[in-house]
Amino acid sequence: MPASVEKKENSLVSDEELMSRFQSGEHLAFDKLVNRYRERAVSVAFQYLHNLEEAKDTAQDVFVKVFQASGKFKNGEKFAPWFYRILVNHTINIYRRKKVVRFFSIFQNEDDSGRSSLADVLVDPQNLEETIDLQNAVREAIRQLPEKLRSVVILREIEGFSEAETTKILKIPSGTVKSRLFHARKKLKKILEKSL
Repeated sequence: MPASVEKKENSLVSDEELMSRFQSGEHLAFDKLVNRYRERAVSVAFQYLHNLEEAKDTAQDVFVKVFQASGKFKNGEKFAPWFYRILVNHTINIYRRKKVVRFFSIFQNEDDSGRSSLADVLVDPQNLEETIDLQNAVREAIRQLPEKLRSVVILREIEGFSEAETTKILKIPSGTVKSRLFHARKKLKKILEKSL
């Protein structure tokens, strides 16, 4: 089979189908899931750890955990929220153990959807120097948030997950996601008003 045809065929297979195949003993299916999720896993881990090598190691550890926990994945369940829940929980555990100050990148995951970044909502910089200062201020402000609020900000504002996806990843009600995001934005605005 030509490589282009195989690539197209692979892209048509859902994550859930690949997980089902893996549970049935097809180990190549797991490799395909790893290839699909590796970059995003590193990106999410980097938002917490702010160290690329640690983020890569964390992503690798998470795939081992997913491999080991594959038997717990239920038929009919969506793979992405299940995977990101494992990823976020593992990364938070590493963050807690190390107790190192972490910084978060705000602008690396902008897409063409028209979604405003957190910084766009808070301030409208006029030049490059102001933009750099703003990025630093926003990173520091996010670092100061309590962990529960920080997780919602990272998933919703930085990674661009929907409210429903964030609900599944963090295993909290939709109303709690809204409430935490509301309080996080208020706290961030107050912190930034003092520093800008």
